[in-house]
Amino acid sequence: MKFKRSKIDITDCTFFELLVAVTPSLLAAGRLGTFVNQWLIAQSQLGHVPSQKEFREFWGESRATVDRRFAEFRRAFPNADTPSDLPAFQKRVELGARNWTEFVSLQHVA
Repeated sequence: MKFKRSKIDITDCTFFELLVAVTPSLLAAGRLGTFVNQWLIAQSQLGHVPSQKEFREFWGESRATVDRRFAEFRRAFPNADTPSDLPAFQKRVELGARNWTEFVSLQHVA
């Protein structure tokens, strides 16, 4: 069965719906969601925004794996440097779709 994408209302969607919209597949959306959550957990435990090296060491991941996850993240959210930038932007979402659209690249949405 082929997954059929539809445009989403980015002013009223869950984070996972957003991930599905900005990634090429459900698998990629799940992987990206896991990465974002891992990043925020590491940040919470460390008490600061981690570097990629700190993130790798915190989770015991290889450099290649973390590099792949960051590449996927940056393809989905080209205006964010790290996943830490996403929650800070959520308050601007309340201002309307224009700000959210400018922040998130929805080029993958069919």
